[in-house]
Amino acid sequence: PPLKAIKEKERRRAPYRATHRKSKAAPSQVVLNTDEGIRAAFYVTWDAGSFSALKDYVHQIDLLFPEWLHMLTPDGRLQAASTDGRSLYDVIRSGKVQQVDDKVMPFLATEKAETEVFPLVNNYNPLNGGGEWIDISGFLRDAQARAEFRRQLDVFLSSDKYRGISLDFEDIPTKSQPA
Repeated sequence: PPLKAIKEKERRRAPYRATHRKSKAAPSQVVLNTDEGIRAAFYVTWDAGSFSALKDYVHQIDLLFPEWLHMLTPDGRLQAASTDGRSLYDVIRSGKVQQVDDKVMPFLATEKAETEVFPLVNNYNPLNGGGEWIDISGFLRDAQARAEFRRQLDVFLSSDKYRGISLDFEDIPTKSQPA
């Protein structure tokens, strides 16, 4: 009985400047291991607690790596999971970027956060109730598919204020690693 739900307006704290950084340089421009504290965080769409934590600590995060993008096909297409997590869709359709997340970038803009965003691309299929790492050997050996992947990344990165990309390709067979 003494507990009550916190309303969104009550929960918000006034923005404050992070005090863990010494310089005013952009976090991605800081030379690592120079006594300059850089804080990074991952964000996932499939866990509501991830956005809640982002809201609580946004002004302490320098680099954000949201897991939005997947490269699962041999032709190099960027894909994203639907909001219900039951299907995948192409991120670039007819040369236009489809929205991958409707919360993070607007929230960062509203908060005037100095957080730099590096969307994460992986070869993990989040579907099928637990997902699996997909063998991308065909993609790695196909120069045209790699070129298409880079082209789609360029289109995606130019669609918002992203600072770069984070690649997380895993479980690549030994015979395909040279590619």
